[in-house]
Amino acid sequence: MTTLRKFLVTALLAIATVASAQTTNLKVMSFNIRFDTPKDTGIISWKSRCQPCADVIHHVQPDVIGMQEPRGPQYEQIIATLPDYTYLRIPLGGEVTEKKSGRIMVFFKTNKYEMKKWGYFWLTEKYEHPGYSFETTDRGNIRAAIWVKLKDKQTGRQFFFLTTHMPYKRDKLDDTARMKCAQLIVDRMKAIAGEKVPLFVTGDMNAAWQLRAPRRNSLLPFYQWMWGAREMSPITDARSSYNGWKSTQDRAWPNNIDHIFYRNAQPLRFVTHDEPNYGVPYVSDHYPIVCDFTF
Repeated sequence: MTTLRKFLVTALLAIATVASAQTTNLKVMSFNIRFDTPKDTGIISWKSRCQPCADVIHHVQPDVIGMQEPRGPQYEQIIATLPDYTYLRIPLGGEVTEKKSGRIMVFFKTNKYEMKKWGYFWLTEKYEHPGYSFETTDRGNIRAAIWVKLKDKQTGRQFFFLTTHMPYKRDKLDDTARMKCAQLIVDRMKAIAGEKVPLFVTGDMNAAWQLRAPRRNSLLPFYQWMWGAREMSPITDARSSYNGWKSTQDRAWPNNIDHIFYRNAQPLRFVTHDEPNYGVPYVSDHYPIVCDFTF
């Protein structure tokens, strides 16, 4: 091999090494949009909040979104307001009615990511079929999780993203059910994603992690395998993610039941978007939470 050829080969290998080491930036959002119900009237009705929900997303520009609670016509309205995103939801048909679909969605920027594969499972002992979540007293909802593996088109880096919505009732049985749901998500993602690929888990977990939070133990399986973005980001806040249509300024402790967990990535900045800048006091009874990552 000539000296020139050796030089060219060495240079190309160096370029390939640098390219393969190129990092990816990722902005993750979890957003419980509040389902459409006649009980919500005036400025908290879905009719009043639909465009503001889209506006906050367009303003923040998340790369991937885990969304909880859309129902019925909300699906089509949300999809129509987010044309730059590809969406995923559990397909209906056969035994899967809308009630059994988990009522969750994943969105990702179409021009930025290539979808490699995706799937879903239910938060139940027989996770391949819809059913109630273990011993939960929350019998009005069937809970599920959606996951997707994405490839950044520019850097080639790949990662997994999941969103879910866990049972919400307050009985001790529900604490146990939520913990089993969290453990199921961890077990399934260990099998699907493995230990080394970056992974992000988002959702309304209906449990906070503060020491005084009564449902804290429900989240233990997540914290045993992952990190919490709210706690680990060098820039973060301690504001409530749940507001219940009321100001959270006077709360004795923040009601942070919405979460972003991660593995094999570095959080940079976590934000609870509670600013009333979108034409209504509240875009939902939950504030969207966002974290910037690099990996």
